[in-house]
Amino acid sequence: MQQQQLALQEADRTARAALKDDTAAKVKKFGEALRNSVTRATHDAWETPTFFKNIEALFAQISVPNALRGMLIRPFLNDRCKAMVARLDAPRNMTS
Repeated sequence: MQQQQLALQEADRTARAALKDDTAAKVKKFGEALRNSVTRATHDAWETPTFFKNIEALFAQISVPNALRGMLIRPFLNDRCKAMVARLDAPRNMTS
């Protein structure tokens, strides 16, 4: 009985560890952290470099993996930046 309980606890620990490594879980974790720290990019072109400089510093501070940064920044971009990113992604999506 005690061995079964230990085996269940070990399986639970393994499942939790796998969940932590899951990309979706990472996106959710970092997305929540950013949501509380970042304001949406303004339409003022003069503020755009400052926006990206600040968000890069925040990414480094909370150790966001490079593979997730593009995905995580999109909700904070203004409409013009989102349109530009969509145009840049279009050729990549066509070749995939």
